[in-house]
Amino acid sequence: MTAPHLTRLTPEPTLDEINDFFSLVPRTRPRRRILPGPKFRGRCFDPNTGKPMEPVIEDVSWTLERYGKLSCVDDDPSDDYKEEILPPLIDISLLSVSSDCLEVYNNYDFKHQYDKNLPTFRKRSKILGAISGSAITFIKGTAGSGKTTQVPQYTLDQHARARKYCNIVVAQPLKIMAIHDAERVSQERNWGPVGRLVGYDVEFDKKTSSDTRITYMTTGVLLRRLIAKKTLREFTHIILDGVNERDQETDFAIFLIRKLFQLNSRSVKVIFMSTSFNNIHLSHYFNAQDPDIDTEIPVSHESISIDGGYRHVSDNYIEDLPSLGNIPTFEISNPEISEEAYAIAARLIVYLDKIEKDEEAKQTSIEGQLDSTSSSRGSVLVFLPGLCHIQKMERILHYERFKQKLQIIALHSTITSENLSDVFAKPNPGFRKIILSTDIAISSFTVPDVKFVIDFCLKECKVWDADTHFQSLQLQWASLASGIQRANCASELSNCKVFRLVSDYFREYRMPEDDEYREFERCSLERIILYVKLLDLGNPKAVLSMAPSPPDLDNIELSILLLKEIGALSTITNQKRLDGDLTFVGRVLASLPIDMRLGKLLMLGFAFGCLSNCLVIAAALSKPCFFATPYNQPMEAYKKKLFWAQGSFSDCIALLNAFRAWEHCVDTQQFTRKSDEDAWGRKNFIQISQIHEVKYLVDELRQRLSHFNIRSDDQLHWSSENPQQCELILKIVMAGAFYPNFFEQSVIDETLCVKEMSLLDPTNTVMFTGIPRGEAPLFKDSLLEATRQCGKQKAIFYDGCKAFIQFEDSDVIDTGSVSPAVYFAGKLTEGKRKLKICQSYAEKQPEPGVHTIPSPFLYEPVENNKFSVELPNPSDHARFPVQVTHLISAVSFWGNMLLPSNIERLRKIFVTIRSTTNVKLNPAELAVDGLVLAPYDDGNGVEYYRALVTNVKPSVSVFFVDYGNTSHNLRVDDLRQLPSSLVEVPFQAIKFRLRGILPLESRPKDEGRQFIHNVLKKLGYVVDVKVYSVVSKVVCVDLFTKNNEYVNEILITKDYCYSTEESRVSQLSHAAWETAKSKGTSSDNCSSEKLNDQWMKYDINTRGERLLTSRGQKLCIYGPRSTFQTNFKSNINLGLFWDVKVDRNSINSVSINQNPSSGIRTIMVASEIGNIRNDGSILARNTTLLPNIPDLLPLLCVLFAPVVEYRVDPDQTRYIGALCGLGARQFKKRWYSILPEHDIVVHFKTHFNNQDITDINTLRMLINIAVGSSEDIAEWSQTVIHNKQKLARERLIRLIQKKRDACDLMFSKYFYKWKQIDEDDLIPNQVSVSRADPKDFYRLHDGILLNNP
Repeated sequence: MTAPHLTRLTPEPTLDEINDFFSLVPRTRPRRRILPGPKFRGRCFDPNTGKPMEPVIEDVSWTLERYGKLSCVDDDPSDDYKEEILPPLIDISLLSVSSDCLEVYNNYDFKHQYDKNLPTFRKRSKILGAISGSAITFIKGTAGSGKTTQVPQYTLDQHARARKYCNIVVAQPLKIMAIHDAERVSQERNWGPVGRLVGYDVEFDKKTSSDTRITYMTTGVLLRRLIAKKTLREFTHIILDGVNERDQETDFAIFLIRKLFQLNSRSVKVIFMSTSFNNIHLSHYFNAQDPDIDTEIPVSHESISIDGGYRHVSDNYIEDLPSLGNIPTFEISNPEISEEAYAIAARLIVYLDKIEKDEEAKQTSIEGQLDSTSSSRGSVLVFLPGLCHIQKMERILHYERFKQKLQIIALHSTITSENLSDVFAKPNPGFRKIILSTDIAISSFTVPDVKFVIDFCLKECKVWDADTHFQSLQLQWASLASGIQRANCASELSNCKVFRLVSDYFREYRMPEDDEYREFERCSLERIILYVKLLDLGNPKAVLSMAPSPPDLDNIELSILLLKEIGALSTITNQKRLDGDLTFVGRVLASLPIDMRLGKLLMLGFAFGCLSNCLVIAAALSKPCFFATPYNQPMEAYKKKLFWAQGSFSDCIALLNAFRAWEHCVDTQQFTRKSDEDAWGRKNFIQISQIHEVKYLVDELRQRLSHFNIRSDDQLHWSSENPQQCELILKIVMAGAFYPNFFEQSVIDETLCVKEMSLLDPTNTVMFTGIPRGEAPLFKDSLLEATRQCGKQKAIFYDGCKAFIQFEDSDVIDTGSVSPAVYFAGKLTEGKRKLKICQSYAEKQPEPGVHTIPSPFLYEPVENNKFSVELPNPSDHARFPVQVTHLISAVSFWGNMLLPSNIERLRKIFVTIRSTTNVKLNPAELAVDGLVLAPYDDGNGVEYYRALVTNVKPSVSVFFVDYGNTSHNLRVDDLRQLPSSLVEVPFQAIKFRLRGILPLESRPKDEGRQFIHNVLKKLGYVVDVKVYSVVSKVVCVDLFTKNNEYVNEILITKDYCYSTEESRVSQLSHAAWETAKSKGTSSDNCSSEKLNDQWMKYDINTRGERLLTSRGQKLCIYGPRSTFQTNFKSNINLGLFWDVKVDRNSINSVSINQNPSSGIRTIMVASEIGNIRNDGSILARNTTLLPNIPDLLPLLCVLFAPVVEYRVDPDQTRYIGALCGLGARQFKKRWYSILPEHDIVVHFKTHFNNQDITDINTLRMLINIAVGSSEDIAEWSQTVIHNKQKLARERLIRLIQKKRDACDLMFSKYFYKWKQIDEDDLIPNQVSVSRADPKDFYRLHDGILLNNP
């Protein structure tokens, strides 16, 4: 192909252009080129597109060297200087740029009166002089000084007067600030809408034209432009703002600007701007010479300092404060907030009233008190390191909130747009606004009415830990520069008092002057290394050692290995462990503005035909979570997340479902006004602005992938497939992308758990502990209030020092076999915090002479139950017929007992209803849990049936109590009043569950349901059941046909279900049932609620009088929790002995074992992991629970690990496991693991054979073909892509659904050592096509020659 430098440059070069174009050597002088086509008022148009053509401005730098300095008299008589020195300007006659490009100066008004009140204006002459005299200029100015908006204007105006070409780019870390500054400059100069003379180019949004001469960009966009062009000469001036942030992109931009400047861009002017930075360090960095390039760079050695406005900032330290408490000690090695510091801050906020009173008296010379309710009370901005510190400070201030009239607002990264408006809103009259904020206030805005700043001088930083290889948030002392920035966040319109809660000496002599660790030094470097490989600069370790703040070598090494693990770098290049060639996957990932693993998610999504869903997930995880978590509604937010997850227990799928629901509303035009969309967002706890950002990113990612022909209409192709099967494929794809972030659920002893629960059912009951023995009934109201938001409470039980609350079943949110209320209760005790309860009743003294022995096992219903349910008794027939009325799944259904008494009762109900369906229901009587008559159409006409109201707003929903089905979206007018004679008739619908079986999660549940439906249809929906147990009003049965066929066994034989043990509670109920049946009794003690026959109903008369809250005893107890609540264990070698915690914002922050008796350990996968340094735990974020499929973890590891080495038993008769990782390298005749920390050992619990290895190799080969070569993909049509995806999906489902016999676990002594198999025993794969087995992405496995057993 023709090199790009011989063709017209495009704004967005393709990847081929990036790869083929440019080796970093000085360029020869290009030929002058004339742009063809019509011209109008300085604009060049492309006749083929009818759109403006971008001016070609490459290679202008060589002309700059031919001309010296020119003088120009300023036309503005109000300026404070008469002559200014321009930088070397461009003679347009010698440029490859058309002279018509200067016509832009004739099309816009450049006469402007600058704002003389801005501090930057006073330094205007010095700024332009520094830019003229030096290639590199440093400008330091406080926030609000105008440097970002004014310096580009000064420079452009100067060139416009001299009629010289100018193209300025201003790069900033934040997208929102780049857009804001572009709009501000364009409006200030009256240059028309943004996109003409002033524009912006940020992630997923661009407004520029051929007229644009000042472009505001994010640093990331500038970096990608420089990497694509490999020169600075696209611009005449590059302004890098926010240098003090020193994030990865800024540091690499500094490095790249220096490299390209020395190499081929000597005449481009570079200006660094910041609120504070060490210009001497950067000056020395730019003066350092490349030994291969003889270039002297003139650098100004003094930064231009722009003072702030006329506001006075008063610094105060902890010793300057009056006696507000004991002054804590400060240690540079132990950054933390002490309890004393929290207390001093709280007292200081109260003391501010006196400070304001004294100041007002001093200023007005009027004696008297300043009313604490005065509307002039200044707002307070309190800087705290993180969200947990904000929450603790809020709890401390809670008790002063009303007394001192404080309006407390939290400001952090998860704040919603609605809460953000509270930050800028005026406080209520007489109240003082207290803003508890992280450093987000520094980078985002200036709070207008803040008069006081309280600074704890600490911050949280994401740090890469060399010991653990994880990233974690760590507390660090904030630098002096950061303290200045925090002070500048106060109002620019008034004086400000800053209270730093450290001593003056400690801040001056112990705290760092600048940030101790740059992001370049403390964070993972995968993307930066890909940039280095794209530029072909050499070994990443050598290149990055020349960065302004060189990263730790261990960090570089680990980042390289992680890129190999992902597949972005080849693992076989000359056997170099710490280098590798850029793979096609790496090239694609480098072009995407998202995390590497999320990029891999897109690649695997493309291979398996779920790219559209993966795009949404990747975009949502790349942006701040669009799920709103209001500061005062964490439980409601958690409930909504569980709702969106729809039983998947996946943060990623919850995001996907919410996005699809919003997208459907947009596509169907349900949002006629913006207020409709905002209301929908508030109702569903979704931040509308954030979900729009995700939409933009989805479109951007789709467009970028299309350049590689990575596109798929999977929404169209797979929409007819079973949704559950599609979800299974999506979860496996996520597991492959996030390998090796796998975790296994801890094993629990079900017998001990049930015993601890006093034989109550852990799936619908929670426990409190730590109550004084025998006093639990006195705290009833407080215990119920603590769990009221969890769900409808059924009964409360007391057992010595423990109390239990049992919840009614609910199907509003799908949480499997465990009640949603148990998950909500677990969320209450997140972090193992103690629960504060208050005694609500006095203890009643016994009458004289009366001695009672209280039972330790007491219970009382929460409400008097008006309704009862018809349940079988042991005295009933051992086997009886049942009419199936509503099928739930393959293993559960609703039905009626067809005993003579039940048949007669159903007949009387039906006759009574038919005779009294004319009485309409009074709307005032409609309420949740009320009984009504509701219509239902069964295909033979509409009839009315008894129904329980489950919801009344926004529409009525009911549950038909005699049949088990539901109806929604009913109108009040459709309902009828229930005859009083039917109110007390027991509900006839009984919920049945098949004993000892569970649906196979590797198959869609709808398939098993359809099979059992066909069986029931042939039987007329009448079957025989044999009762095994009764658990939580669910009857566990063996199901038989009329021909005595055992349906439970048939479902296992047909591979719709698998056999499992009954739960311990069910076994105990069965034992009670058998005992009662043998005695011929008709007792209800067989139900799970009455397994402990010592339970006695609590006599409410034994309680004393109700107490006021202030009089009752207060306790801190543990709970509520379920004994089925579990933790996770990491599978990687490094994390085997670490505790695992799930991020509090994750759905799986509450993890409950759904079925301990199954013996299958649930697998969790996380998109990101870090560590919590202060307690040595692994933190998993954005988690997903995988289906409970036998040996799923080994299958995933051998399918998606880069290198796999299998293990066999000592007799070499069967496979017993595998070692998965990056493989090994040889050193001094010994083999060492390349990345031992990420090695995973898996053990096979089922028989695994060479055919399985062949099937796995087939899948790995299909992935390699799909994403291994740009040449192959470029030639594929949509039909070819679809066929390859169809084959991959079919093979994956076949592998997962394959039935394998169970086997005993076996362990090997050297499981973690590589190269343990003799090469003579290996069976090499027979694939010779390099693109099917490229060996730099997914290597195909070799089998092992097995002996006959």
